[in-house]
Amino acid sequence: EKYKENIEYEFLHLYFANTIVTMVTKMDEIPAGIVLEMQRTVKILFPNWKENEMLKQQSHIRELCDLIDYPLHVGTKDEVLEALLNIFAQNEMQ
Repeated sequence: EKYKENIEYEFLHLYFANTIVTMVTKMDEIPAGIVLEMQRTVKILFPNWKENEMLKQQSHIRELCDLIDYPLHVGTKDEVLEALLNIFAQNEMQ
């Protein structure tokens, strides 16, 4: 319990945010279903991830993590990029 929030933040940062950045910047195509599986994994392990105080302080990582709740169909690179652009635009308007 003592380090729960730290562990959750590091998992979100390393497993989700860094992996998304790596896939969209270094891969020609994202293997089908990978992002959907990542979304499911985070929701199972950390259903209240949005409440993480450390994540709230890191807006760039938080924006990438907003993809966790974004409805994707297959998770192709084009779909993920479009979703991220929508998330960034939406956050900019707030």
